[in-house]
Amino acid sequence: AKALAAASASLPGVPPSLLAQTTQALALGLLASARPGDAVTLLAPLLEAGQPPPSAQLLSIFGRALRENGQPQQALSVMGRAEELAAAQGDAPLRQALRQDQGETLIALGRPFDALRLIEGNDDTARRQRAFAFLSAVRAYYQ
Repeated sequence: AKALAAASASLPGVPPSLLAQTTQALALGLLASARPGDAVTLLAPLLEAGQPPPSAQLLSIFGRALRENGQPQQALSVMGRAEELAAAQGDAPLRQALRQDQGETLIALGRPFDALRLIEGNDDTARRQRAFAFLSAVRAYYQ
């Protein structure tokens, strides 16, 4: 939080939306580098500040970072907010991606049947997630 505040203070005239976009890009880099805890640490102050209001994309990235950081219950809540924003904006591709992310999160929570209800589409990602959800359900049944 202090680093983000210091960065905004040291960059007078930089619009908050540009700082948010830069932070979002850095968080994606951290996720790609398998550093979800750092992504959560980076994004949390931006979301707490509320300026600018978080976008569906930003909430989606934060939800993914939470899930990959071992906080799937919090991730599910954040992803739900992101999906509501994406639906209100009419962003169908983001909404579909969010539903798939929510499906992965539900699997992480041990709820594969709930995940199956969310997974949409017939692309490779959706088919892989469905297969993984079925596998998780079978494993849960036989344990």
